Amino acid sequence: RRDILIVPNALDLSNLSGQTICEVKEKKRDTIDLVYWGHLTPAWFDWDLIINVATRRKDFRFHIIGYGEDENIRNYLPNNVILYGKISPSELVNYVYDKDVAIIPFKQSKLSSVVDPIKLYEYHYYGLPTVATGVKIHEGFDYTFLAYNEKSFIEMVMQASNLHVDPDVMRNYILNNHTYEHRVLQILHRLGGS
Repeated sequence: RRDILIVPNALDLSNLSGQTICEVKEKKRDTIDLVYWGHLTPAWFDWDLIINVATRRKDFRFHIIGYGEDENIRNYLPNNVILYGKISPSELVNYVYDKDVAIIPFKQSKLSSVVDPIKLYEYHYYGLPTVATGVKIHEGFDYTFLAYNEKSFIEMVMQASNLHVDPDVMRNYILNNHTYEHRVLQILHRLGGS
């Protein structure tokens, strides 16, 4: 229907305290550091993907921030998967400055296919290329890669980690197109306002 306006999520800068990562990261070590933050429920977070990839790729280090995981999951995690627990959004900048790739490892499902993860906007605000599974990504997110299985996840992480990313370009794209102020203007425009 053309009379329905679907307004996506956006960046809430007040949650992040306005802190940014400004410098272009140099490739510095033999590992690829991946970061995720958010809810960790097994209903949509793909723990099997994380465990299988971490077991196969010891050069990948997974930094998982969040809550809601199964209480026994720690018994199954390889050493290169680090759980931090729940972190305040204003503190996230302390966990991203040295990471290479952000991830959204969601299971393929009807639920995940219609979510619009706010973390994607936050990842790009921090200048992190992103590899996602189970979700659809809006146009314009040039530094985001979709994977469909374990093999393509590894391939996309390798591709994302080799990108030369300018965090200012990524951040400015988000700030100029994907804040809640922009979403309100979209709604007002549709309603015939200014």
